[in-house]
Amino acid sequence: MNRIAEFYDDIFQYHYEKQKKMDSDPEVFPIILISFCQGANFMILLVAIYFMTDLNIVVGKKFLPYSILVLIFLFTALNFYQYMLKNRTKAVLNRNKKINKRIGVYSGIYLLVSLWFPLFLIYYFNEFY
Repeated sequence: MNRIAEFYDDIFQYHYEKQKKMDSDPEVFPIILISFCQGANFMILLVAIYFMTDLNIVVGKKFLPYSILVLIFLFTALNFYQYMLKNRTKAVLNRNKKINKRIGVYSGIYLLVSLWFPLFLIYYFNEFY
């Protein structure tokens, strides 16, 4: 669990330092990016449950688009609380860790996988399952 938290902290610090040069509120973009990825990762579980059970018959097709919005809002609120209200931002920035461009590449790959894998699962379950 520590490695996951450290990965998110590295992503936060990388994007915070990039946004610090361009924006007056540099912590907003990393929080939204991390929240989107976490919501999309949770969406993978939700899509699997949705299609493997009879939930798609019970709640209908509009459930998935609305659920991702709720998940992103929920994770944004949790990350806002964690990074802003509990001052995790200061703890992340004060750890004196040098973040290199490799974290930016990992962040981009993580974002793409988080975005495309739920869509691939929806396609798979609609066409082949």
